[in-house]
Amino acid sequence: MRFWRSLRLILTANRFHFMAHWSTPAHFWAGVIGMFVNNFLALFGVWAMLFAGKPELAVQCDAYLVLNLLTMLTFGLLHVFLGGLTELDKQVVDGGLDSVLVSSRNPLLMMSITQSHLPSWGDVLMGGVGLVILGVRGGFVFSFELLLMVICSFIGFACVFTLLGCVPFWFSRPERLNPVLINVVLAFNTYPALLDYPNRFRWFLVLGPVAVVGLIPTEFLSHPSLSVLALEVLGVVMVVSLTLVLFSLGLKRYQSTPMISLRRGA
Repeated sequence: MRFWRSLRLILTANRFHFMAHWSTPAHFWAGVIGMFVNNFLALFGVWAMLFAGKPELAVQCDAYLVLNLLTMLTFGLLHVFLGGLTELDKQVVDGGLDSVLVSSRNPLLMMSITQSHLPSWGDVLMGGVGLVILGVRGGFVFSFELLLMVICSFIGFACVFTLLGCVPFWFSRPERLNPVLINVVLAFNTYPALLDYPNRFRWFLVLGPVAVVGLIPTEFLSHPSLSVLALEVLGVVMVVSLTLVLFSLGLKRYQSTPMISLRRGA
């Protein structure tokens, strides 16, 4: 019951976000189309350099497309529906959690729905259309596996941003570090160089949220097996548990806006 109430709250908040975005259609479509074109050119450019005219790399090319489309879709969905998580670090630094801490609802949930990023609809459109085409081509079983991995990848991205957002609870002024770490995660889950990483490296990666976002889901979709599925589920459970624990501990160190103002004025 709590899950459905939370889902209804998320959808209601994003309905208002979408109405605000749609109030200026030209601005809305400029952001969406701009991001769509940017993603298409990036995807096409790597394909042209590495895979065009090389039928012997067809399997690797399919894995590359799945990896990138999956990352685009889940990255976009997070920024659209739970965009507040992407600004968590700034809210912690500036005391912006005050408004959500007075609510009876989960503060992480309330923080997540405070924002929705307009250009990310382009990510959702590009990744969604591409994965729908792959799903239709792959059949019902592949489509179900694809949906399962989209859910896992979305949860992984949510944990990535939340974990990075928790850094200011312990360290001051991490705003220069967090974008770099996000780009590292995206690099791991965008470029095809790590699609054939050895098994021992897989276990190292699963200790963090990096692999559960795209690498392991892509391996499962390319070579479905219960062992890879179990690895992904285990990774998601571990990352979610770590995220919830660190956020709860971090809240105990949180300083409200008056305390931050007092500290800066001292």
